[in-house]
Amino acid sequence: MKKFFTLICLAVSFSLFAQTTIPNAGFENWTSQGSYVNPDSWDSPNEISSTLGIAVVEPESSIVYEGSYSAKISVKNSIGGPLPGVLTLGDFDFSFITMTATIDGGTPFTGRPDRFSGWFQYTPNNNDECFFGVMLLKENAGNYDTVGTAGVFINQTVLTWTYFDTIIDYRTSDTPTHLNIIIMPSNEANPQVNSVMLVDALEFHYTSDINEHGNSNLNIYNDGNFIHFPNLDNNEKTIHIYDLNGRLIKESVQTETKISVADMPEGMYIIKLQNSEGSYSAKFIR
Repeated sequence: MKKFFTLICLAVSFSLFAQTTIPNAGFENWTSQGSYVNPDSWDSPNEISSTLGIAVVEPESSIVYEGSYSAKISVKNSIGGPLPGVLTLGDFDFSFITMTATIDGGTPFTGRPDRFSGWFQYTPNNNDECFFGVMLLKENAGNYDTVGTAGVFINQTVLTWTYFDTIIDYRTSDTPTHLNIIIMPSNEANPQVNSVMLVDALEFHYTSDINEHGNSNLNIYNDGNFIHFPNLDNNEKTIHIYDLNGRLIKESVQTETKISVADMPEGMYIIKLQNSEGSYSAKFIR
């Protein structure tokens, strides 16, 4: 279902600092621009499509993974042909002279995340495929050099919330100055009317090896039979464990500071923990 640009690494990740996380990653905040709305921090073709009475990016309140909203991105029909939706952290522009769209720039960002993940549903039309792309950029005299990239393509119908996870491929050791994420519900070269995707809970992950060394801040470690997280205290926490295809393997709401993985087949998994202080995720080998 997915094409990963690079192999997945063993990691524990944290989403703690605003300057190194994805803005409005859960699409909870939307602002009216008069005749259309956009999710805060994101741009879309809605400014152009609204002149035709069409919205190709919309807030969705009835089908969400978490929170109150997800983003619905569609390809709709217009008098000029298929009109594809796009979400970007850069600037979307359309030239009526050349009849071409461009996406430039990005939002200020200084992190070097290892992985990019999120949740989606997708209904393609005519064997279409949707796309998630990440570009980490460094501004240089008004131009942008590429520091790292990631991409995921999906070409199957997915009618329930499904997890994707891919690592970021770095080209240089530079620290980025800007981030752009581009999300499209259709093949850009041949958009198909009525292809629709829903997106929610995007996230970046930052790496540290937990299988041998643990982590001094979170203190999460794997002893082969249990995943331990002793300094997440005894308050209620939600735990999900997924395989690398995004299938939910185990789910628990508990106050204990460890969870058994002894009954799971050998392999690599993702554990996601969430409590009142934030969310944490890790990859581990059983």
